[in-house]
Amino acid sequence: MAEVGKPLLDIDVEEDPFNTGQAPIQSMPEDTAFQDTSSAIAREAGSQANMNKLRNMQDKNHDTKAKNSGLIVPAVRVMLKQHNIDIKDVTGSGNGGRVRKEDVQMYLDSRNAAPNPVSSKPAAQVDASVEDKVVPLTPIENHMFKVMTGALSIPHFGYSHSVDLTSLTSLRRDFNKELDVSNGMHRYGVSKLTALPFILKALSRAFLQHPRLNAHLETETAPQNPQLIVKASHNFGVAMDTPGGLLVPVVKDVQNRSILSIAAELKRLSTLAKEGRLTPSDISGATFTVSNIGSIGGYVVNPVILPPTVGIVALGKSEEVPVFTKDNKKGDTSITKRERAVISWSADHRVLDGASVARCAQMVSSVLENIEPISIGLR
Repeated sequence: MAEVGKPLLDIDVEEDPFNTGQAPIQSMPEDTAFQDTSSAIAREAGSQANMNKLRNMQDKNHDTKAKNSGLIVPAVRVMLKQHNIDIKDVTGSGNGGRVRKEDVQMYLDSRNAAPNPVSSKPAAQVDASVEDKVVPLTPIENHMFKVMTGALSIPHFGYSHSVDLTSLTSLRRDFNKELDVSNGMHRYGVSKLTALPFILKALSRAFLQHPRLNAHLETETAPQNPQLIVKASHNFGVAMDTPGGLLVPVVKDVQNRSILSIAAELKRLSTLAKEGRLTPSDISGATFTVSNIGSIGGYVVNPVILPPTVGIVALGKSEEVPVFTKDNKKGDTSITKRERAVISWSADHRVLDGASVARCAQMVSSVLENIEPISIGLR
C-alpha cells in the first residue's frame, strides 16, 4: 500500500497502447496508483473527515494535471531542460495530458521548421507610397523623338575603318606647345587644338571628290519620285552632349574655313550649347553629321542617320597600339608605336552603295595621315 504524500516512483515507460487498463511492466500508471491509495485511505479511515481528505486530494491532483499536463518522467524533464522548453508550451498525448518524449520531439521539430526571426533576413518591403511618374519629354527630347522616328525608315549601311593619327597628334602638340610658351591665345580665340577640326576639314576635302555623301534626300514633295539634292556648302552638324540633352549645332561652310576657324566655331557652339543659348540658325541646315563619341569612350559604333541627310560618321576613342612596319629596302620588319582611332560610317543605302562610302572613307584616312597639306591655316 502506497503511503499518502509520498511521490510515486518516476520511471520512463510507455503508456498502455491498447487502453486495456493493465499497467505495463515496471510501471504503475498515475491514475491506478492514485485509485489504490484512495481506496486504502477509505478502508482504513472510513470517516467523513477522511472522505473530505480524499476529495481534497482528488481536486489537488486534477489541478496539478491541468497546470503541468500530467506528471513527467526524468527523461522528458532532461529533454525540456536541454532545449530550454517550457512544459506549458508542449501538448501532451499521454493519459490525462501527460507529456511524453514523443511530444517533446514533435515540438522541437515544429519549432526548428519555423523561420528564425533572428538569423533570417526580413523580406523586402514595398513602399506603397512610391508610384510611377509620368515624365513629359523636354523640347529637345521631343525633337529627337521625331527625328529618330523618321530615321527608322532609312536602310542603314555601316562601314568602319582604322585611321593612323600619329602625325596629326604630333602636329597638334607642337602647336599647343607654342601657345603654352607664349601664354597667349590665337587671334581666332583658340587656346588648344583637338583632333576634331582636322577631321571635319578632312571630311570636307573628301566630299569634294564624293559629293553625293553631302546631300539631302527629298521624299516629302513627291514620295513616288524622290530626289537627291547635292549641297554646295559643307555644313556639318556636330553631336554634343549637353546638360539639356543631345544637341547638334552646325559648323557651316567648312569647305571655306581654316583649321583654326573651324576650331573657333566649335568652341563658340559648344559654349552656347552648354549654356542653352543656341539659336535656331545654330542648329539648322546640316548637310552631314559627325558624332565625337570617342570623347566619352567606345571604339566601333553604329550611328543613326538624321534625315534628310544621307550619312553620318562616329569618331571612336584613339589609343596607342603596336604596329608592324616593314622596310621594303632592307626587308626587315619592326614594331613601332602608333596612335590609331576607328571611324564608323552609316549611309543611306537607298542612294549610296557600299563601294562609294568605302572610297570616301579611305580618302579621309589619307588626308588625316598626311596632314601637312591642309595645316597651312594654323598660323
